[in-house]
Amino acid sequence: MELQPLPSRQDGNPANLAPLSTRPVQLHEADPGHKSPPGPSSPSEEAIPTDTDPPKRLSTPRLLLTLTALALSIFLYAMDMTILSNIVPAITADFHSLHHVTWYGSAFFLTTAPFQSAWGKAYRYFPLKLTFLTSILIFELGNLLAGLAPNSPALIAGRAISGMGGAGIVTGVFTIIFIVAPPGKASSCMALLGVTFGCASVLGPLLGGLFTTTTTNIPGLMGGWRLAFFVNLPLGALAASLFSVALKLPSTASPATQEEELSLIQKLLHMDPLGVSAVIAAVACLIIAFENGAASGEWERADTVAMLVVFGVLAIAFVLVEFWQKEQAMIQFRILKQWKIAGNTAIIFFVSAVYMPLLYTLPIYFQSVQDLSAADSGFRTIPLILGVSIFTIIANTSMPKLPWELWLVVGPVTMMVGAVGLYTVGIDTPLPYALAFQGLTGAGIGLVLQVPMMANQRLVASPSDIAGVTGITLFFEQTGNLLITAAVEATFVDGLVQCVTDRAPQIPASLVIQAGATGIRHKFGPDSPLVLDCYMDGLHKTTIIGLVCAVIASLVACIEVSAVLLGRRSK
Repeated sequence: MELQPLPSRQDGNPANLAPLSTRPVQLHEADPGHKSPPGPSSPSEEAIPTDTDPPKRLSTPRLLLTLTALALSIFLYAMDMTILSNIVPAITADFHSLHHVTWYGSAFFLTTAPFQSAWGKAYRYFPLKLTFLTSILIFELGNLLAGLAPNSPALIAGRAISGMGGAGIVTGVFTIIFIVAPPGKASSCMALLGVTFGCASVLGPLLGGLFTTTTTNIPGLMGGWRLAFFVNLPLGALAASLFSVALKLPSTASPATQEEELSLIQKLLHMDPLGVSAVIAAVACLIIAFENGAASGEWERADTVAMLVVFGVLAIAFVLVEFWQKEQAMIQFRILKQWKIAGNTAIIFFVSAVYMPLLYTLPIYFQSVQDLSAADSGFRTIPLILGVSIFTIIANTSMPKLPWELWLVVGPVTMMVGAVGLYTVGIDTPLPYALAFQGLTGAGIGLVLQVPMMANQRLVASPSDIAGVTGITLFFEQTGNLLITAAVEATFVDGLVQCVTDRAPQIPASLVIQAGATGIRHKFGPDSPLVLDCYMDGLHKTTIIGLVCAVIASLVACIEVSAVLLGRRSK
């Protein structure tokens, strides 16, 4: 997930939050020259309630400390989202769990995507500061569990808990920026957080690689890849401490009167627990099916088929629940009926489906096939992440001058060209070519990654729908991360197992799985070249999925933009 730039206070609600109150409110000292247009953030419709105490803006020192705490929180989330990608090979080697690789990349997003909307409503119904600190606590507990994990299932559970807390951190940052930023400065504050997010995304794989490479063999130290999770603990404690000391929210941040009348059970029901549960259960069944089918190579097994059937039933149940929940649902189909918004959500789904899986497959290529250290692997994934970060900034800064439709087409097409190049990468491909194709793919992703969000926020008929369309777009972006990452990792394992079975029958496929994804050149003696070829075969199959997603994103973008241009000409 890339940090999404959202409208400033004058433009709409920047968080995935429903309006809290219709009572008049003025969050900061009055500015005679400032007039808010009608909308969910204007004094007539704002989400934040008020009382008889006159609200005051934060003093400059408190504001700076609060922004520092929020930036540190976003830094934690972004780094945690990417740091795992470069340490997966080491984890599979320690736990002998290459068959669990599907879970490693998906567990975090399994809870992040569905809990985004639930956290938004939690910030609506419960005290803001306490809710934000709770999200940090959950995030930290997940990292502690992952760092101490004695086995693979415990690590997966820790990642799922971290994802749940991370969803609350992101939603909380959007909300608090909206409250504390001085009038007209919300966009500047969001830009600061966007830069922080980009820096953390680059730093995550580097730190993961350095921890794994430099501390693994230090006697008496629980180091190696575990430090990638432990490093978040002091940083999270610092962020929570700064936030607790610095942020003195005005009394207007307390729950609204009409919501205080709701019981705790009613508030919890408004957070769509049925929808959240259905999504998590459905995707968990799908991942289990992927894991079983890929590791065994027998997709027709009864347990695999049963999990796929249950996934389908739960997916249908989720759609029905969302229809039933209507405005309380995380997916408001009334908004999604607009064809441009639906097209943009499809584009962001497939764009994110290219980006995140690459973060997990590239380290396997560098560490398993090229036999590089985790640290060297981290440095070699910089072109992808840096390309995304830099070209996201370029696209965002040019949006006021250039039409958003331009980047909606140029981005996916560039990404598609890069994906074609990545498909040609093999064992003997010169490093500059592999890095160049990474950078080209990252540039295309960066050019389009935030365009669907900003376009959808402009396309809604009413400012009151900004929160809803933001939540829908984020949900599809993160669901693309989740589903396709799981599919890609399962495809890699399946391709590896099938290739070993066909081309190296003298090597039990289970032995290759248990060996982990590091040191392949030294574990199988004279058969190592065959195993390396099979690793490359599995990776080639994953690049096909990325290429297909890039092609679909390009086609949808071209169709949508062509329809928009034809509609304008007809007028």
